[in-house]
Amino acid sequence: MKNLAIFVHFFREFQFPITALSSVLSKITPNKRPLSLINPKISFHFVTNEKIPTLCLGLYAVLIPAVVIFFVAIITVPVLAAPKSAQKSLVWKRKFWKCHTRWLGLVLSLA
Repeated sequence: MKNLAIFVHFFREFQFPITALSSVLSKITPNKRPLSLINPKISFHFVTNEKIPTLCLGLYAVLIPAVVIFFVAIITVPVLAAPKSAQKSLVWKRKFWKCHTRWLGLVLSLA
């Protein structure tokens, strides 16, 4: 019975966010351009007007994943897995600990 509870916990924690993210990303059309091996823009790709500004890159790479990690950690850390005698403060400490470890993973992946 405990193995089933662990499986349900990991399924809820990982499967739903991945499925939601993949369904959102499947609706976005990518930036396409024709490929040619003699195209000098591939070798010298400096442009004056970028399609995505540098500020937006930072926003997309750091801030949005940090906010998503926070809300997913708050929602998915199971309250039901804690014993009935556990204090609410301990449950919230665990939620924030999970959020903290996920933020550390984000920082490590961006380093």
